[in-house]
This record gives sequence, structure tokens and C-alpha cells, in this order.
Amino acid sequence: MQRRFILGSAVVLLITLTGCPPTPIALKTVVLSPSPGVVFSYREHDSNSGPCFNVPTYGTGPEVVPPGQIAVGWEDMFVPGAQPFPCNYQQQMLYRGHVQFDLRRFDSIADATLTYAAFQSENQTAGPRENPPQGYATVLGMATGQADYGNGPMWWPYDNDVALPPCRGNSFTPCSVDVSYQSNQWTQQNHFNYGFIMAGPKLDYDSGLPQDNNAQLTWYGNFQLTVLYNPALNPRAPQ
Repeated sequence: MQRRFILGSAVVLLITLTGCPPTPIALKTVVLSPSPGVVFSYREHDSNSGPCFNVPTYGTGPEVVPPGQIAVGWEDMFVPGAQPFPCNYQQQMLYRGHVQFDLRRFDSIADATLTYAAFQSENQTAGPRENPPQGYATVLGMATGQADYGNGPMWWPYDNDVALPPCRGNSFTPCSVDVSYQSNQWTQQNHFNYGFIMAGPKLDYDSGLPQDNNAQLTWYGNFQLTVLYNPALNPRAPQ
């Protein structure tokens, strides 16, 4: 009761001194789509015990990923040898995704949420699609702007990584994660905006090449960034 009296007295005093009640801050919300270039990267490690002439075409290159989507996860491939070409072929492929949003109009963000959908997934290389799709990505990081041109087109390092929550979201019930910290790191120029990296669940190769055809791979899309901000603190943003 005493606290309410003090608070009420403070409000009355403020109105008395200024002649009007304080104006509430009206925050605005915008929903951003990714900048062009929602892409994935991959790296592969393979080995064979001799000339391999009977390796199937599946698994020998990266999965097909539609425009606007990324692939995140891993795939194993093992083809046991047989006469007349007794060659064991082994391969492990890792995938990461890259998504970037243009935040140059903002100086300070009150809240930011990244949403996305899991379109399809597999737990066996070139196997049937899982229903419902599983979200296998486990890490969301901030791209460092570097690239490792190893066994694959490129491989993006990241920092400031956070764990992604389990997700089976689709276009009707999307996955979501709070990215207020990352967004403010970019808008306040504490970290250059090279975008987000989605990775996992395997972040590096296994110690030995696989003897299986297991996989944990998800195709993600429908990326959006919902930004809540104070227009007074962001004069270049929509007012």
C-alpha cells in the first residue's frame, strides 16, 4: 500500500510540474526478408580402398537445395566393395547455412526474432523424407566473414554462437529464436554484419570415416526477421 501511495504521488508530482501526463513510447515493428544470397556451404571427407567403378551417384555430391533454402546437418555414405572391383567407398559430408539481413536503417533494436521453417529432412543418405520434418541444426552463430576453401566451395567460420531450440516447425508453425543480442551487435557496429550461420549437429568430421549411410540433414526456408524498435532512436527506419 505504501509503495502504491509513493508511486501515485510521483505521478501526480510529474503531472503538476509538466502540466501533462508522460507520453508513452510507441514502438514499431517491421518484418524483414533476407538479403539476396540465402545459401549453404558444405565440406566433404572421403576415401576409397582402390579404384571404385561401382559407386552410385547418390551421395557423391551435395544435396539439391532449392533457391531461398539452406541445408544444415550431415550425411554419411558407405559402399562396401564387391568383386570384380572390391573397393570400399566412404564419405562424410557436413552442411552449414548462411542467412543475412540488411539492418543499416537501425541504430538500436528493442527486440528481434528470427523465424524459419523446416521444409524437409532425412535420417538416411538419399533416403525417404521424414514426416514431419525434423530440425537438426543445433547452433546459430554470427559469421566472421572468413571462408575456408577446403573440400567444398566454402566453409564459413562463426562466433558468438548460441544453441538452437529443438524444432519441427513448418510454414504454418515456424521455428523461432531470439536474436536481439546479435542484431544489436550489428546495428551498434560491435560486430560486422556478415549474417547468421546455422550449423550442427556435427560441427566437425568424426574421428573415422563412416561405415553406414546415416544422416541428419534439414532443408530450412521462409526466413524472416521481426524487429521491434523505438522510432525516436532510429531516425532512418520507417517512422
